[in-house]
Amino acid sequence: MSGRDGLTTTKGERSRANIIAGMAHFAGTGPDHTFCYQCLHYAYGKRPLAKSQSGRTINHSCGKFRELVGHEGPRFESSSPSCRYWVPVERTGPLPTKGESHA
Repeated sequence: MSGRDGLTTTKGERSRANIIAGMAHFAGTGPDHTFCYQCLHYAYGKRPLAKSQSGRTINHSCGKFRELVGHEGPRFESSSPSCRYWVPVERTGPLPTKGESHA
């Protein structure tokens, strides 16, 4: 079967849809129903901000990506499906916006 990007794919094979620049591995390879904002590596273990005071989404980088390749990668959305390097971190409730407490 040929995908939209012209590459041949087989059942169960990763596609370009699973590639997010800056992630340490393919999106969606972590536990079901887990996301990057729930991971210790996302935003280098700090509680990430969801939005600035103006309402713009704030993206963060992955610490595991940096560990693997030796430099900071592109920032990406916190709602991205987690990858195989997902490490749970306790972050309850909605992500704060800039200016709110993010302990």
